[in-house]
Amino acid sequence: MELSSTPWPEFEAYVANARPAPLWRTVLGAATTVILASFLAGLLPRDAPTPWGALFRLSSVGFLALSLWVTMRLFHRCGIGGLLIAQGRLRARPFAIGLGVGLVAQGLLVVVLPNAVQTGLVFSDWAMLVLPVLALITVQIAAEELFFRGYLLQN
Repeated sequence: MELSSTPWPEFEAYVANARPAPLWRTVLGAATTVILASFLAGLLPRDAPTPWGALFRLSSVGFLALSLWVTMRLFHRCGIGGLLIAQGRLRARPFAIGLGVGLVAQGLLVVVLPNAVQTGLVFSDWAMLVLPVLALITVQIAAEELFFRGYLLQN
């Protein structure tokens, strides 16, 4: 029985999109991304103790994705799409499965540990903030995945 030369063909397909970059370019690109994102995030208001301040903090992570897009254009002469997916398109079924598992896990957490998270907010304030917070958490996760699993892993 012949063994595959690579244990994870999906991973090999994912990193095959990356252009081999010299180490200096990757380090300079990563530093540029972090510095630019930090500068842009510093332009936002800093009233973090309030719920609105928390929204601003969450939205500041989105600048990481914007900075990464700039870095990819400047240092690697390509778009950010190669950091996202291997086949050039999103595969809906695995995405839906992952989303479903995450939602079920979150629902179970609320059912099993109802008092684990106490916000100190009245229900009307919580209801007004829950959708923007969920959207911004998604942006935060995407930006971090682009940088750590996309840019640093592929370059």
